[in-house]
Amino acid sequence: MDGIDQDNSSDTQRAVQAILQLVRFTQKPLWKWGRAQQVTLTQLQCLGILNEQREKASVLAKKLSISPSSLTRILERLESHGWVERTIDLHDRRRILVALTVHGGQVVEALNRRREGMLREIIAGMTPHDITQLANILEWFVTLAKEPQENGIHADWVQCVSDKIPDEIPHEGI
Repeated sequence: MDGIDQDNSSDTQRAVQAILQLVRFTQKPLWKWGRAQQVTLTQLQCLGILNEQREKASVLAKKLSISPSSLTRILERLESHGWVERTIDLHDRRRILVALTVHGGQVVEALNRRREGMLREIIAGMTPHDITQLANILEWFVTLAKEPQENGIHADWVQCVSDKIPDEIPHEGI
């Protein structure tokens, strides 16, 4: 994977651009909804993480790459919508646990259904063979993305790239 910056072949560029377009396409409903609800991308990411499982506040801040004080403001905003709740860990009262409320879970599920529906509509226009090929390639790509150290990408490089992503994505033109 040392050739990441060196590989500027047209196929690599096409693949990168296609992935970026797909991400924008699937995120567009989230950005529109978030803008209408006055919810930031980081707040949406927080909801997505909590949809997987409840988290300690400290772990959640690390996963979002934000400070504990920034997380506090985010959680206050999400609590004001009734989407998350904070509780004290019964096993260690110094720790705060954060979880989606039932309403918060419904909101996340509705957003996920909308994105999945958009993708299913596109996939419906493909042949079964093309769908199989697409699924195989995407599963492989996701495996590579999930295991950066095992695939030659250094974890500190991944963190460096993550640190350069702005907390707020501009909504103009979306």
